[in-house]
Amino acid sequence: MTTEFIVAGHPVQLPIPANRNMFRLALMGGGMSRGPASSVTTSGFGPGFGIAAYGQKVHNNWIILDGAPLRTAMHGEVRMRPSVEALEEFRVEAAYYNADLGTQSGAQIISAIRPGSNNFHGTVFEFLRNDVLDARNFFEDPTSPKKPLRRNNFGGTIGGPIRKNKTFFFYNLDYLVQHDGVSTTRNVGLPAWRTGDFSTATRDASGRAVLTPI
Repeated sequence: MTTEFIVAGHPVQLPIPANRNMFRLALMGGGMSRGPASSVTTSGFGPGFGIAAYGQKVHNNWIILDGAPLRTAMHGEVRMRPSVEALEEFRVEAAYYNADLGTQSGAQIISAIRPGSNNFHGTVFEFLRNDVLDARNFFEDPTSPKKPLRRNNFGGTIGGPIRKNKTFFFYNLDYLVQHDGVSTTRNVGLPAWRTGDFSTATRDASGRAVLTPI
């Protein structure tokens, strides 16, 4: 799936990341880097993800949808994340931008929803991932069965006229269903440790080195 991404005034076609988070496309712009997410919120871009523009903090981005601000004033959290299928335009401006922008010192992330028209049009989509098609987790035991994964991201759009040349509508549905298994590992220690013999230990419970007599 691709969407229009404007860099330095020139539209280009780029693939959407697997999680279909359109905001991550902002990292393709000059001076943009992945910054630490807020400890208070997630900066609205998704868990553990923030965008730093030209060294600015992840909260210093201004995000606009159809001309209206999409971020909260206090923590810079995005109120909603539009579906990729519903977007007509996604543009990022940073460092230099017009006088009508610049409420924040970071990136100006501008998006617009697709409009209806005099003709009916729409799309249907589904993106599928499962353990049959995906590779094994790197940390999983190669002799054990792969952990289950069922991820279905599906939906569609439809737009058209209510009254030709006067009133239009556009509707989008984006639905995600995911079931997966998680691999975790734990160290239960050597059998001697369970009886209180820590003579072979080199680290204590806090990770500090344990000095043993020679």
